[in-house]
Amino acid sequence: IDTIIAKALPALLKWQNQDGSFYASWTGEGFFDSFTSKQVMIALYCIASESNIFNMIDLNEDKLVSVYVRVESDKHLPIDERITVAKDKNTVADAIELAKQKPGYTDEFNYEDYNFILNGSLSSSSSVIDLDSNEILMLDIDVTTRSAFETNYLSGEMNTPQTIKLINPETYEPLSGVAVTIDGSYVGYQDFPPYDPLETDINGMFTIPADKFLEAGEYIVSTSSAGISRDICVISINPGSSDSKTVSVRVEGINENIVYEKDITVTSSGDKILTAQDALEKALDENNVDYSIYDSGYIFSIDSIEEDFVNTGYFWNFYINEGSAPVGIGSYVIEDGDEILIFYGKYGVTLFPKMEVNYNENSKLLEVTVKDKASGDPIEGVAVSLNNSVTEVTDENGTVTFSGIGAGSYSLQVEKYEDGLPLIVRLAPDYVINIYEETVVDNENETIDLSSVPSTTPQSITVAEDVLNPSLKVSSNELPEIIVNSNNANGVKLLIPAGTTVSGTDWDNVIELPKTESVSLPDKNVSKAIRVGSSNSLNFSKAVRLLFPGDANRKVGYIDQNNEFNEITETLPIDSGDVLKGSEGKLAVGDDLVVWTKHMTTFVTYADGSTGSGGSGSQKDTATVKVIGYKGRVILDTTSMEINNDTAYSILIRTGLDVEESGGYVSSIEGLAEKDYGPYSGWKYSVNGYYPSISAKSYRLKDGDRVVWKYVIDVDEDEKDLEVELKELEEGSNIDVALKRFKDVKEKDWFCESVGYLTKLGIITGMTEDTFAPYNQITRAELAMILAKSSGANLKEYSNLESSFKDVKPSDWFNEAVIWAEEFGIVKGYKLSDGSFVFRPNNNITRQEMAVMIYNFINLKDLEIEDKNSAIGFKDENEIADYAKQAVSMMQRKGIINGVKNQDGSYSFLPVNNATRAEAAVMIKPVIEQIEKLQENEK
Repeated sequence: IDTIIAKALPALLKWQNQDGSFYASWTGEGFFDSFTSKQVMIALYCIASESNIFNMIDLNEDKLVSVYVRVESDKHLPIDERITVAKDKNTVADAIELAKQKPGYTDEFNYEDYNFILNGSLSSSSSVIDLDSNEILMLDIDVTTRSAFETNYLSGEMNTPQTIKLINPETYEPLSGVAVTIDGSYVGYQDFPPYDPLETDINGMFTIPADKFLEAGEYIVSTSSAGISRDICVISINPGSSDSKTVSVRVEGINENIVYEKDITVTSSGDKILTAQDALEKALDENNVDYSIYDSGYIFSIDSIEEDFVNTGYFWNFYINEGSAPVGIGSYVIEDGDEILIFYGKYGVTLFPKMEVNYNENSKLLEVTVKDKASGDPIEGVAVSLNNSVTEVTDENGTVTFSGIGAGSYSLQVEKYEDGLPLIVRLAPDYVINIYEETVVDNENETIDLSSVPSTTPQSITVAEDVLNPSLKVSSNELPEIIVNSNNANGVKLLIPAGTTVSGTDWDNVIELPKTESVSLPDKNVSKAIRVGSSNSLNFSKAVRLLFPGDANRKVGYIDQNNEFNEITETLPIDSGDVLKGSEGKLAVGDDLVVWTKHMTTFVTYADGSTGSGGSGSQKDTATVKVIGYKGRVILDTTSMEINNDTAYSILIRTGLDVEESGGYVSSIEGLAEKDYGPYSGWKYSVNGYYPSISAKSYRLKDGDRVVWKYVIDVDEDEKDLEVELKELEEGSNIDVALKRFKDVKEKDWFCESVGYLTKLGIITGMTEDTFAPYNQITRAELAMILAKSSGANLKEYSNLESSFKDVKPSDWFNEAVIWAEEFGIVKGYKLSDGSFVFRPNNNITRQEMAVMIYNFINLKDLEIEDKNSAIGFKDENEIADYAKQAVSMMQRKGIINGVKNQDGSYSFLPVNNATRAEAAVMIKPVIEQIEKLQENEK
C-alpha cells in the first residue's frame, strides 16, 4: 500500500488544478471530460502490475507540456484554464485553441487583434512552448495596463452595498477611473442614471449600491475600459429580511381606466427588492388583466393593447408620484406611499394635466384650468366633465367655467383625443373637488348643528382660539366629509371622511371637538394632550385622522375607558386609514404626527423622560425671534414665544413691531425699509442659521426654532451663516456632505456624490433647510442660476440691467443670471410672432434644453473634456430638435449623457422629457471638475 501511495499520488497530482479540481489532457486518444477517473485507473493499474502500460504513459508524459492559459479581452468571454498540450502541438495558438474547448465556450479569435505574453515576455501566437510549466496571457492589442480585482468572489445580503478594489496585478497599485459593468442576472441596470458604467475612485475602490442587486443570486462584475485588460468578479447576494410596501397603482388605457388600486401591498421574503413592476403585476393579476412585460422591465402590452397598437410611437408610459419616472419600471425601487401611473400615450404628445380650481362663493362660479404639468402651459380643447354629466371644453387659456355650483363634492374628469388617440392623461376615477361649507365655532356658538346636513355637502369648521368646549351635533346616518381646524387645541386638525357613521353607548349624537387637557404620565414628557369624541368612547365606521403639528419625532398613545395609557405602536406605510390593521395607527408627515383611529378618547403625544404634564399645561412648543437692523442694531433682542402653527412671518407680526409687507415679503420693520441703504439692501430671515428659499409665510415653525430677521446691505451677507456650515461640511467627503445636509439624499443614490460636490462649492442649495428634492423638476431659471454660479460671474454687475426677454423683470430673483446667460450665448429664448423674445423662466427644462445650455457653457469656458463613449445614434434621433442635435451628440461622446437603453439594445434620449434636479447635478459635476483642473493648472 505504501508503494502504491508513493507512486500513484504524485502521478495523480500532475493532473490537478490550483483550485483542487482536475483537468483533462490531449494524449492522442481524444479529449475526455471525465479524465480524472481514467487517470486514477491507469496510474493505480500500472503501479500494481508494473505493466507496459505504465511505461507507455511514462513515455507519453515526456511528450506533454503543462500550460496555464488566461484570456483577458473586452471582445470575448474570459478564459482561465490550466491545460496540457502535446509537444507536436505546442504553439501559443495551439494552447489557446485547446483551452477554449471547454464546454459552452463558442467564441472565435482573430489572433492579429491581440498581444501575447509568454512566461512574462511579449510573444506571438506562433511562439513555441518548450518548458514544462508555462503561462500564456492573451490581451487586446490596445491594452496598456492589466487589471485584477483584489477579491474575485464576494458574498453579501440584499439591501447591502458591495465594495470592491481594482489593482494592477503587476505593480499592486490601485487603478482609478476604470469602468465597471454588471452583467449576468441583473435587469434594468442601463435604464437611467447612474450612466453605465461605474468607475473606480482614486483608491481603486467602487461601491455598487444595494438597489443594483434587485434579486438574490450571483452577479458578474467586469472591468470595461479602453487600454485596460478585462477581469471578472462574482458577487453572490443572499436573501435578506422580509419586506412589504404599500403603494397605489393606476393604469389608464386609450379611453378608460383599466386598473385603480389605491393601496396595494406587495411583499418579499427577502430574496428581492420590491420594484414598481412587482406592484403593477400584482395589481393586474388581481384584476384579471392580461399583460406582457419584458425581463428588462419594458411594458409591451396591457389588456391586449400593445405598443404601436393604434398608431406608431404610442406605447405604455411609466410615471411615479405625478412625474416621469427616473428609471424603468423594473428598476424603480418603491417606497410606501408611492403613486404608480401607467398610461398609453406618446412622449411629448400625451400631456400630464395639472388642475387649478377657483371657486367664487358669491357668484357660485367654479373655474377649472387645465395646464401641462411639465411646462405649465394651458391646454386648449380639453373636455372637462363635472359629475359625469356637464361637460365644457377649455378655451385658449385652458379654462372652463361651471355656474350655479354650491357646496358639495364634485367628480372631475378630463379627456382630449385626436384620431382616437389620447392627448392628455385621464384623472383618477375618484378625483373629486370638494367645495366646503365653512363655519366658525366661537364662544357665542360653541355647538354646530350638522344633523340635517346631507352627506354630499363637505364641511370646513374653524374653532376660535378661546373656545373651551367646541362640539358638533350630527345624525346617526352617513356623515359628510368634515375638516376641523382647532386653534383652541395647539392647532390640531381633525378629518372625518365622507360616509362615516358614528356609534357609542348612550351617545347623544354630539361629538366633542379637540380641546386640550392636562395629563401627567410617569417617565414621560408630555407634549400635547387632546380630548376628542365624548365622555364615553365613540366608535367610527371609518378611520378618522388627527394631525398633531410639530410632533413628528414624538411618540403617541391614548387613555382608554379604564383610565389606562396605551401606546400606539402600529406604524402606517401611507397616510390613509384604509391600510389600518388595528384600531389605531400613526405615521410622520413632514414635521407633523398623524394618527388614524376608529375610536375617540384622549390622545397624548410625548417623549420618554421625566414626568411632565401636557395639553393646557406648560409643555407648549416655543420658538425664539430676534430682529437686527442696520449695522447690527438690535431692534428686538431674542424673545421666546409660544407657537401654535406659526410661521416665520406670523411670529414676527406677533412681536408687535411695525411691519410692512409688499408683494408677499417683508419690506419694512420699524420704518427701516428695503433699499434705504443701497439697491441691494433689505430684510432677510433665517431659521437656525439657515436662509430658507421659501417665503416667510410658508415656513412653518417647530418647537425650538430660532428665527432671526436681519437687515442686509449686500446680497452676499445673507449667506454668511451658510458659509460657516459649508466650511464645516467640506471637512468630509462629497457623500458625507450630501448625507449630512439633506435628509432625502441616501448614500445608495446615484446622484449622492454629485449633490455633495456641488453643495460644497455653494453652486446648489436645498429646496428647504434639509431637503434637496432630487426628483423635483428643475426650471430654466434655476439652471441659468446654477451655470452663472459655476462660472464665477459677478452677478452684481447685472443688477441695474434689464433683460431683453419680455417675461424677465428686474425684480425677479433670476434676473441677473438670465442676463448673464443671454450675454454669453448660453440661452437665446423663444421668438414670438411679434418678433419679441421670451425666456420662459418658470418652465420646467427639457433634457434637450439642458443639454444645449450646458453645451454652450462648455464652449464658453473653452473646456477640453475627453471623449469617454463611442458615438451612437439614438432611437428617437428624429425627435431631437435640430438646434439641440450637435449638443446632444457632443455630450453623449463626453459621457455627460448616455440616454436610456431600450429592450432591443438601442438607446433613446427622450429629448422632451423634463430634467430633474438630480440629473442636473450629475450632468454639471464633470464640467465643474474640468474648470477646477484648469484653475489648478493656471496656479
